[in-house]
Amino acid sequence: SSAYLTGAFARGHDHPEIHILLEGENIDTAYLKRIVRKAEGYISRRIRYVITAPEALADKLKEHPEALLLWKEED
Repeated sequence: SSAYLTGAFARGHDHPEIHILLEGENIDTAYLKRIVRKAEGYISRRIRYVITAPEALADKLKEHPEALLLWKEED
């Protein structure tokens, strides 16, 4: 599993939305939605996320060459 910052913030530009690419299996989307809403309240910005399967990560990263790795689960 891993998480990447994409979009304007990853390029170093301020923006009202934060875009995150999440890679993994069995992500608890109900919990994710709750913590995203909570975080949005704290930072006064929208958070947009995309979840991708591990086998599709390479293609997604090609679509987002600006992607910055935020977190990666250690094997």
